[in-house]
Amino acid sequence: MDQNDENIIFQEIPEDIDETWIEGSIFGGMGSVMDNFQMAKSFRKAAESLAMQYKADCDSYEILNPLLYLYRHAIELYLKEIICKFDQTYNKKKIKALGHSLSDSFLLVEKFIEARGYKIPDKLKNIVFEFNKLDKRSFRFRYGEGVQPGEYWIDFIHLNNMMKDLFDGFENIYSIACKKLQ
Repeated sequence: MDQNDENIIFQEIPEDIDETWIEGSIFGGMGSVMDNFQMAKSFRKAAESLAMQYKADCDSYEILNPLLYLYRHAIELYLKEIICKFDQTYNKKKIKALGHSLSDSFLLVEKFIEARGYKIPDKLKNIVFEFNKLDKRSFRFRYGEGVQPGEYWIDFIHLNNMMKDLFDGFENIYSIACKKLQ
């Protein structure tokens, strides 16, 4: 640890902690996220929670970019983990080479799923491509870069419902990929 040995944020686990404690969480060790599929689900839950519970704390415009980033990152993690399940040759280096392009990752997943006789609904494909069109390299929702071209209305309830459909679809595809391994 740098500077001093006192942890301010990452503290020792309290001795009286049990499963009913909701004011925090264990990070690392047994509290570690084990794979990108679980991490994708975590980003999904965070986005869903933020989309539906922000109203008392702030205005919607204040959380829009973080919300869109959480959803976009969940999409990317789901796609990359599905790719790794379908094709075991995709290691960290090969996945990293895909970059942050949602469309490239999606097209690879679509190829794997169609080879097994399934078709991904156009609505789900369009959601992924819409996110990719607005944020090709995963920068737009993370960094303030001045006035962005185009102006759009985003209904948080509609967004949450569409993302639920997308993520449920990804989880079904993931199940198919896992069956392939058996």
